Amino acid sequence: MALKHMRMLTTGVGIDQKHPEQLTPKVQIFMAKFCYNLQYVDLNGRNRGDPWSLRQCGVYQQICLKTCRSRWVLLQVSDKIRAQLDQALQNRSQKNVELGINPMVPHIIFISTMAVNWQEYLEHLQLQLSVLDEKACFSRINGRSSNDFPVSLQDSQNLQLLRQKLLRTSVVLVSCLEVVKGCRLHYRKLVTLKVIDEDEQLLTEIEVYIKQIQRHSIDINRILEYSLGTSQLLSKILDIRDNKNLQEATEAIRNNLDILQRTASQIHGTNTTLTQLARQGDKDSRMLKILSVVATLYLPASLIATLFSSSLVQSQLNDVNDATKGTHFVVSSQFWIFVLSSVCLAAVTIIYPLFRVIT
Repeated sequence: MALKHMRMLTTGVGIDQKHPEQLTPKVQIFMAKFCYNLQYVDLNGRNRGDPWSLRQCGVYQQICLKTCRSRWVLLQVSDKIRAQLDQALQNRSQKNVELGINPMVPHIIFISTMAVNWQEYLEHLQLQLSVLDEKACFSRINGRSSNDFPVSLQDSQNLQLLRQKLLRTSVVLVSCLEVVKGCRLHYRKLVTLKVIDEDEQLLTEIEVYIKQIQRHSIDINRILEYSLGTSQLLSKILDIRDNKNLQEATEAIRNNLDILQRTASQIHGTNTTLTQLARQGDKDSRMLKILSVVATLYLPASLIATLFSSSLVQSQLNDVNDATKGTHFVVSSQFWIFVLSSVCLAAVTIIYPLFRVIT
């Protein structure tokens, strides 16, 4: 395995506090250490959520300045970094078996792996921002058209999450820039200490990565500033639409109140009319009651007058030849027809309403 040419994994790094006498001043002078936490983005392969994830790798290098041998401790190395590291070391070891491995080569591999996905990741963030910015720039204020962009609070929330990603990315890029600059400083120290020979190509690669990360930092700051305008515009659109909806709702409530007031006025007028009708009906019922009492009082007299005015009861002279002897009443032999018909009609008058009520 190519890794055996450049590293030896250890379980811990530091000074042995139990046996300090084993570490002589000479050993401490001829040791150079370099460590950093390398952060980068990579596709996570998940089919849901954000396809990108922020990953990190810990690197520790200890170089013996006397023997120019390095010890390495690598934490959370991805399969991609491991494969590239093996391939690069294998190629260099085949070409430079006698000269050994340059201790700066693994750092270049780590940095190149870190820098490879930043451009694609920034384009991904820019695309997400472009979708929200298109809504903000081309949405109508009233939002009445069916072809208009639907702007909601969720868009503001998504934009806020995107801005948080941009801020984290900006911080990570600053950290990556410090790591690459630290590698450049580490290279210059090793050249000064005569551990390695000066390599213009290696230094050029480091400078290129520094320029790339600086350009990415400029791009991420530009996207952040761009997103701020988008956020303000979305907030204004939502405020205007909310105010318009509030005005429409207030106007609808006012119209409903006017309708309710008119309805209440109409109901009040109707109640007043019904009250007047009720009072008039009470007066009429009292008048009908009086008329009924009067009619009832005159009913026996009317019956008697009817009987005596009909042919059922007739007045005849006691003596046909002598009118001075007075007269007498004679009941007709068909008087029973009057009684029978009166009883039948009275029965029908009473029974028919009762039958209607029961059925």
